[in-house]
Amino acid sequence: MIINYTTTIIIFISLHISILLSAQHHNIRQWQANYSFTNPALTGIAINPRISASYQQIFPAVQTGLNTYKLDYDQQISANAGFIGASLLQDLTSEVMTRKVAGMQYAYEFKLNDDIMLRTGVSLAYVYLDIDSSKFRSSTRENADDKQGGHYGGGAMLTYKNVYAGFALHNFSQSLAPANSLGKKALISDYSTQLGGFFHLQKRNPKSLVLAPYLLVYGKPKLVGLAPGINVNKGILTGGLSYRSYNYGDALSFLAGVSKGWFKAGYTYDISIPNARSVWAASHELTFTVYPGRLRDGTDAGLPNYFRKMGF
Repeated sequence: MIINYTTTIIIFISLHISILLSAQHHNIRQWQANYSFTNPALTGIAINPRISASYQQIFPAVQTGLNTYKLDYDQQISANAGFIGASLLQDLTSEVMTRKVAGMQYAYEFKLNDDIMLRTGVSLAYVYLDIDSSKFRSSTRENADDKQGGHYGGGAMLTYKNVYAGFALHNFSQSLAPANSLGKKALISDYSTQLGGFFHLQKRNPKSLVLAPYLLVYGKPKLVGLAPGINVNKGILTGGLSYRSYNYGDALSFLAGVSKGWFKAGYTYDISIPNARSVWAASHELTFTVYPGRLRDGTDAGLPNYFRKMGF
């Protein structure tokens, strides 16, 4: 069956983004639960082994929309050997385009003094885009070819006690880049910047409310996403609110999360602005994370504790 024009537009938006942002998702909300997406320097930040599975649905107003499934694993190797991670991702766009990504990440932490740490990281991935061009209208088929190739990236993160600031460059690749009029492919990449922290409302009371404001900037020079937000934690419960400004539409995101021992789960719901009836309306994300085994020494305080407990 030939898909309609609206769906075709959505698919080509997804295809364009999938090629240009082939590992870093353009609509990510729970980035602290998918941090290898935004900065490989954060790989293993929780120190303990971590397995995280997430599901996103975007463009739900258009047939099956864009569905993303992601699986992450990371952990500290040892105090001197750094941190390692692996990830698998699959996108399905209205049964027309499937994107599969397999990646690995490595990070190392340098202790500058008792309070300041510098984390650096690199990432490697292989991307395959499987496009069923038979379902496109004839006017759009000629550019709908399967694509595959590798990409790499790197980043750095500076932490001071419970505050962090980082910058990363992603998706350096020529094999996935669109060709220009001369048939040549440029080296494409995109970036992300992260800034945030975790603060107890009452410094002397470790059981008081924890406020976690953050700012995430991601994209390309002409395709920029801006996501300020705040998460609030009390006990096992976390709630959050963020605003996302992006070329394809703005949105408010509401987060609800629960963390108990070795298990953590979070759900995020989007409300598009200003048009709540747009194809972006009602996008959502669901994440489940487990930390198998006993918690290691030094993970009950500081950033490892906060990312494990309320990193959504």
